[in-house]
Amino acid sequence: MKKYCVWMCALSLSLLAACGGGGGDSAQVVPKGNNVESSGNSNNTSNNAGAVSLSITAAKGAGMVGATVTVTDASGTAFTCPGTSDKDGKLSCTLPATFTAPFVIMAQLEDEKQYSVVPTASATTVNVTPLTTVVVAGLSSTGDPAQLAKDIQTDKSKASADAIKTQVDALNAQLRAVIDSTMGKDMQLDPLKGELKANTGTGQDGLLEAVKVSITMPDKDNAVAATQVISLKADPDAKVTISKDAPITTTITPQNVAAAKTIADSNPAVLVANLIGRMNACYALPVADRVTKTDGTGTATDVKADACKGLFVNNNASNFKNGGVGVSAKGAFKSLFSSLADGVVFDRGNLEYVVRNQGAANDGFWVVSYRSTDKGNNINYGNFVLKNEMGVLKQAGNQYDHDASVSSFVQDREFINDPGNSYLSTGYALNVTNKVDAAGASMYKQVSVTTPKGKVLYLKPLAGCGSLGLVLPDGKVNCTSFVRLNYGYKDASKTGDIPASERSVLFFVPLASKYSDSELAAIPDQGTWAFEIEFADASKPKVTQMHRTLSRLPPWANCAKLCLQT
Repeated sequence: MKKYCVWMCALSLSLLAACGGGGGDSAQVVPKGNNVESSGNSNNTSNNAGAVSLSITAAKGAGMVGATVTVTDASGTAFTCPGTSDKDGKLSCTLPATFTAPFVIMAQLEDEKQYSVVPTASATTVNVTPLTTVVVAGLSSTGDPAQLAKDIQTDKSKASADAIKTQVDALNAQLRAVIDSTMGKDMQLDPLKGELKANTGTGQDGLLEAVKVSITMPDKDNAVAATQVISLKADPDAKVTISKDAPITTTITPQNVAAAKTIADSNPAVLVANLIGRMNACYALPVADRVTKTDGTGTATDVKADACKGLFVNNNASNFKNGGVGVSAKGAFKSLFSSLADGVVFDRGNLEYVVRNQGAANDGFWVVSYRSTDKGNNINYGNFVLKNEMGVLKQAGNQYDHDASVSSFVQDREFINDPGNSYLSTGYALNVTNKVDAAGASMYKQVSVTTPKGKVLYLKPLAGCGSLGLVLPDGKVNCTSFVRLNYGYKDASKTGDIPASERSVLFFVPLASKYSDSELAAIPDQGTWAFEIEFADASKPKVTQMHRTLSRLPPWANCAKLCLQT
């Protein structure tokens, strides 16, 4: 008997951390209210000016609504500000009179954490954004923004005004062209204290709307340095990469900059908020008002409520297609046809990136992440693929004809009756749903998947499998879609290869070729995977679909740590 525990890793800093990316936060999260916890270190009051008031804005373009803010002082004492941030991400916070600067600020919304820093004990405005998190990461000794609060306990100069200025100047240099485009020619970005009006698409908010920040944490032994990637949402392959151990690499062209300005000018926060509001208006209706058929046979033509039809391109649900699947009671948006979805609430909408797929039907589509909560408080996270239809985001789907996807995973595979052989693995899951004809024969011959690093993997149909199976290293095909790049026994004292019975049915890279942490770190955070589809009918031309991951794998050591702690 075996049991499985799988984490599918997805978005940005917060979920990378959730998948084991980095050590614990140095700031101690305490209950809401005027609560203080001490690390036991004595306060040095030489940089203390009595109670300090901070005017905080926590935002990513859109304000971080409902974020909890924790401030840690130079002694390691943590204070949780009363209340949470408002619709614009704003929160006022008065620190205890005993607090000693520098201060490290953490704004947390569920798994997501953003950081900022204040060098002196004086009343000030302070922003907490993905770009201030980049600054804090640069100040820390490891590249992990959570580390800075520990660093300043022994060395306050880590967060001095001069040290901060060095990081801010570097950020201005690294993003010069994008700042010129979104904020104005020769404007200087002050990410920490500069004016930030969330949800406006102007000034610093415009820059935040145009870029996506992803920070890969160091592994638990700091053997692999943190890497900061600032990519353009308008073209996620255009990016600035910063690492403690490597020079800055930049792949931003004038065309990328122009596209970034277009995104900033469209004010994504407002467009996404409008989409979320329209989704909620549709699902606020009872199912009988949403659709004409509730017996499980409904199709796109049965969507009748204007509030629901208006969600789709040209106000017609028949225009939606995602992986060959249209809107129906058994297909996409099947929740429209179910009373179980009455009153579902959507929130946390955020533009992740714009599809760049020149010549394809989905070129220019927006990928927006969201959260939904039903009446039973069941929570789901997902992504919408949308067309910007004259300033209104409409549900379109990826417009592909074949259902394929790629995602990273961390897996704990336990042998209940043989615990000594229980092991951990991490890699990528490739999925291509099989399609068969009336005789049950697959329409596919094979699918060749080219990874972001140029390696090619193959999937082929196998009788009895709902999805195409990977061709294993020994040439066999099995009903598995997980490519395991690193693996090891849960018993750290046990070395060597995993059981032969596992290798014969699952896909593992050879033992001698297991990916090290540094090799895992070299995989692009947002990588494009090309699925070249060959058909059983040789007269049909090959079709290529491009699929993008939202994050690469975290370091192996942290994946193992996550599984062992859970």
